[in-house]
Amino acid sequence: MRDNYLALNYGPADFINLGFPGDGTLQGAERIDQDLASGMGFYFLLMLGVNDVIDKDLFDKDSSLENLGYIMDAALERNLRVIVSTLTPRKDEKALYQWYWDNLHALSSGILALAAEKGTASIDTLNAFMNTDPPDGWQDLIENPGTVIVDGEDVTVKGNHPNADGHKLIASLFADTLVKFPPQAPQHVTLLGNSTQLKKITSWDTNYESDLDHFNIEFGFQADKLDYSLQTNDSFHIFNLFPFLPQFFFRVQTVDRGGRRSAFSTLDKAAASDAPQPGRER
Repeated sequence: MRDNYLALNYGPADFINLGFPGDGTLQGAERIDQDLASGMGFYFLLMLGVNDVIDKDLFDKDSSLENLGYIMDAALERNLRVIVSTLTPRKDEKALYQWYWDNLHALSSGILALAAEKGTASIDTLNAFMNTDPPDGWQDLIENPGTVIVDGEDVTVKGNHPNADGHKLIASLFADTLVKFPPQAPQHVTLLGNSTQLKKITSWDTNYESDLDHFNIEFGFQADKLDYSLQTNDSFHIFNLFPFLPQFFFRVQTVDRGGRRSAFSTLDKAAASDAPQPGRER
């Protein structure tokens, strides 16, 4: 995803894989706070629950959704942009039983409803797989059971994971959804300490989103009349004031390469008589 779909639409990006083989939703919920403690990351892609639905006797859709909800809340509390996915099918012996398919579709439907409830983005991977060359084309997206050689060693493949084509499809769904998010609004808009009476230097945090295009600044000389605008690629701008227009009001927003715009920063004022206040959040 990073090297193909994402890079084409969004630019260079790195990822941190928090997945662990064999984990169910309970294990994910138990370690999510620790996993997110580093504070790194801007997006959170969640695809978990396949190992829940394969247990005929212990599967409980409501419990699985509660675990997933906890994971999503943990990410949202850290201001991460969440995209949650439905599940992928498998073609091993589990796929021979109707209870498996019932569990798979029930949890996947619940995941979409949970995403809608929490206002997060979602992708329907299960539907995308099942609609690939129906009725059986989805099987071409899953690895074939058997034995393969990896780094000189025999590895047993069970037929329960997507193959390269399956991963490519999943990547396209995540990437297309990811780039639809609007950019983050400018943070910590500040009047710098080296401003003077008639020269105001404003700055804001650097935006590290790879598809950043520019910042849009609206300004004017009355709070309710922002009649002027300008664009800049920098995370600062110098305003020159006139003695007969000793103050102005301004706000800043972020625009990405797709033309998507963030919310504006809070309307702020800089006046010729203002004493600079470095570090003040606007």
